[in-house]
Amino acid sequence: MLPGLAPKAKTAVSEIMPIQVHKAYKRRNQRLLTLGYESYSEYLASDDWEILRQQVLERDDRKCVACHKPAKCIHHTKYSRRTLDPRSTPTEALVSLCHSCHRFIEFDKDGTKLPIKRTLRKLRWLCRKHDTALPGRCKSCMKGGGSKRDGLCKTCRSKLTPR
Repeated sequence: MLPGLAPKAKTAVSEIMPIQVHKAYKRRNQRLLTLGYESYSEYLASDDWEILRQQVLERDDRKCVACHKPAKCIHHTKYSRRTLDPRSTPTEALVSLCHSCHRFIEFDKDGTKLPIKRTLRKLRWLCRKHDTALPGRCKSCMKGGGSKRDGLCKTCRSKLTPR
């Protein structure tokens, strides 16, 4: 469990999340098992994650990418095996957020955890609202000017593609 958080009553994931969200988080947990982590909590408590977390916070000047307040949270924009592996994660898949932006992105008004795709839409909306762009993306990508495949314009994709 993360420090400073009170334990919550155990509720089955399927009781609080729609089926498609349940499947996405189930796949994330299966990927973590292949990386040697028993749970997402264990992953977040690992030394590898803390090193990566600090790298992302440093990259973003310890400021929320959406509102520029001090950031303490790191948000995964996707949960592929590559983005979960702390030794090979491209930092563009991780963003620094303040606690209030992170809660806004991750949860609905009633406290229900949102599907992964919806969290990314809400993150993009917040960035547009504050006239900012996610790391590795220009404002054109953030306004929907990128491709349907990855949301990136040709210029941003060429910057991120290894040669």
